[in-house]
Amino acid sequence: MRRKFQIVYFPDRKFPFLISMSRDVNPYRYTHSHAGELELQYVLTGEGSYIVNNKIYNIREGSLLLIHRNEFHRVASINKRKPFRKSGLLLSASVLNDFGALKGYALNTIFKCGKGARHLIQFDATEAVEAEITVKTLYKDFQEKLPGWRESIAAGIARLCVLTERHKASEINREHKHISDPVIQSCLDYMESNIAGDLNLNKLAKVVGLTPNYLSSKFSKVVGTNIKDYIIEKRIGEAKRKLKENLQKKVIAVSMEVGYNDLSHFNHTFKKIVGFTPSEYRKFSRS
Repeated sequence: MRRKFQIVYFPDRKFPFLISMSRDVNPYRYTHSHAGELELQYVLTGEGSYIVNNKIYNIREGSLLLIHRNEFHRVASINKRKPFRKSGLLLSASVLNDFGALKGYALNTIFKCGKGARHLIQFDATEAVEAEITVKTLYKDFQEKLPGWRESIAAGIARLCVLTERHKASEINREHKHISDPVIQSCLDYMESNIAGDLNLNKLAKVVGLTPNYLSSKFSKVVGTNIKDYIIEKRIGEAKRKLKENLQKKVIAVSMEVGYNDLSHFNHTFKKIVGFTPSEYRKFSRS
């Protein structure tokens, strides 16, 4: 496999930042690296794998790949049924020279390299919504360059830093809250298999053989959230996936497939969680 050192030319040397949107259907033929820039690849849709320093990383929707300076990398494989649609960012830490403490924060988060540095962040459904909005806003700012665009891009970089750090913190919390309780695991499995069904506290209590009050208390302690909020998060996450994967399917059909028979209630809940109506989210995801 050929290796290349790529020199990056920034349109504005005082503001070294580039962002692109691409659709990849074929693996790269050569491995390359950058001398002083950080490369971020955020996957909007699709599945495949990347090689970074001879290690393979499987990536999919919601994956943020961090490739540090002088690290050889390439797209190794792509699922032909689900080709990549992703955003690529190239930036130098000096892009934040005029933004005070933000540069120091970035150097200790997404720019941090060496021993223990992370290459892959896999955002959950809620985090992925914020990450997607952030990278698309960065892309729009970079393309339009309206007044204040540099400040907006700096804010977007800061947002990515915050998202990665919060994700790492949530990973630690999840490790501490590993679900070893067979009753709660049974409850979670049932919800996963019956996302479109009648999921409520009384029904779940009957399924696992506990009283509603006891199940409610036990679930909150083990999982870290209450049953109602958990069900909403799972349903809206599944709705997001369906809205993006099947653009022809009507919103009302999606709502019913994830357990909302009332379209108005679905629209209200979706917007409350995601920040957009289902139709707006679908349109935004295609842009």
